[in-house]
Amino acid sequence: RHNELRDLKVELLEIVCKDVEIEPQYQDTAGEQLNSGSNMAQDARLDIDARGFWEHNRSAFNFDIRVCHPNAESYRNLEPQQIYRMHENEKKRSYSRRVLDIEHVVSVDWKQHTPFYKIRGRLPSRHVDGKLPILDLKVWMERRRHVGDDGQDRDIQVVLHEFYYKDVASRSVINARSALPWSCKRTILRQEMLRILLNCSRELPWEVIVAHVNHMMLRLQYSAYDQKFRKEVVRSALAAYNRLVELDANGEKPLHRPREWKAHERARERKKRRDNWFRKGGYETVIFVPATPGSQIKRRYMREIKATESKIKVVE
Repeated sequence: RHNELRDLKVELLEIVCKDVEIEPQYQDTAGEQLNSGSNMAQDARLDIDARGFWEHNRSAFNFDIRVCHPNAESYRNLEPQQIYRMHENEKKRSYSRRVLDIEHVVSVDWKQHTPFYKIRGRLPSRHVDGKLPILDLKVWMERRRHVGDDGQDRDIQVVLHEFYYKDVASRSVINARSALPWSCKRTILRQEMLRILLNCSRELPWEVIVAHVNHMMLRLQYSAYDQKFRKEVVRSALAAYNRLVELDANGEKPLHRPREWKAHERARERKKRRDNWFRKGGYETVIFVPATPGSQIKRRYMREIKATESKIKVVE
């Protein structure tokens, strides 16, 4: 039973992890001070070693499996959870100071101890819709037909994702009556709409993406924005999204660029924008004024500056 369960877990781990090994050889101890009861044998092994289980390419985690019989005579006065905990603690005493391990204690009737449920709880199959929530994404896999380079159709596994936020998250966004300038509110909400579009796989049907956009439009309406403003936001976000898709298709910029992509060039560009952002349009300097209804103070400043023909940008 032990080896069958171990081999089954290895097959599952190979789908999502790298460098999966069965009973790998660990480094010998070299005088380390370990707890009493620790396994000091030079050939000590655990059952499974895997890399990238909790996080991408994170250091390896180790899994150890023990099968017990909860109905054995020696356990007659113990509850099942007490039996599982006893075996788990025994494994920890032997190995936890030497390696980072996750104990899988399983009874002969396939009941499993709590630590293993922590792992199973993160599987998409445990969710009603078969999709795994990760921050602001829902991720799942689908089998699709794909035409290879040789012209033959074959089934492949495709990783898909769509936008997600928790049911308890607030439906409201920045309220239309807030004191922020309208240009700021428009930019913030456009970027939020763009984030929703980017968090949806391009392989998804367009109707699925539209549903997420429509939901965002309802959130804008709930926050007191009129139809004209909502239309401006969604059109601006779609234009920005189409531009990013075009750059990706031309090989100029990845749609989902990694942090390392042209890191030095982007750092120089950010510094340049910080120092010269107001110079667009031929301005020489900038002045900041408080935000007022209808931008009254800003308009008065602009009239006076225009009369003097000065190159000053006014920002509220």
